[in-house]
Amino acid sequence: MSTGGGSRNGAKMDLPRASFDRLNQLDTDELKAIFHDPNRLDDSWIAEHPIYRNLKQSRDELIAGNRSLAEFTLSREDSLNEAREKFVRSQNLLIQMKKEAEEQKRIYESRQCGRALGQVLPMLETNSEISQDTTDHLGQQLVSGAIGIDAFMVEFLSKSSESHLRRVKVEKLRHYMATGSFDGSTF
Repeated sequence: MSTGGGSRNGAKMDLPRASFDRLNQLDTDELKAIFHDPNRLDDSWIAEHPIYRNLKQSRDELIAGNRSLAEFTLSREDSLNEAREKFVRSQNLLIQMKKEAEEQKRIYESRQCGRALGQVLPMLETNSEISQDTTDHLGQQLVSGAIGIDAFMVEFLSKSSESHLRRVKVEKLRHYMATGSFDGSTF
C-alpha cells in the first residue's frame, strides 16, 4: 500500500491510517466513552485531523484567490464602465451617421432622378410638338380636300388624344421638376 502524500489514492490511504493512529493514542476508557457517546468526538478532534487541515488550507487558498479576482474585477469596473459608455456613444454616433448617409443618398438619388428627368423633358416636349403638328396637318388636309371626313375623324381622334396626353405629361413633368416631388410612379 502506498502512503504517498500528493496522489489521490495516497490521500484515501492516509485518511484511515491517520484516523487509526489517533484512535491508537487513546486509552481504553476514552475509547469506551467515545463508543457510548459519539458526541465526545468534538470539533477539535476533527479540526486536528490532517485531512481536515489540508482541506481547510485548500479552502482558505481558494477563498484568497477568489478574493483577489474579485478585487481585480472591482478595480477594473470603472474602466469597463467607461469603455461600455464609449461603446454606446460610438454606437449612437454610427446610427446617426447611418441616418445622415441614408438622407444624403435619398437627396443624391432625387437629384439624379431630376437630372434624368431633365434629359427626358426635351424629348417629351419634342414628341408633344410633333403630335400637335400632326393634328394640325390633318386639319389642313381636311380643308384642302386631300382626305375625307370619315378618314379625318378616325385619324384626328387618335392623334388628338395622343397629343393631349403628351402635353399633359410634359406639364406634369415640369411641375414635378419645379417642386422636386417626383416619385416615378406617374410615368
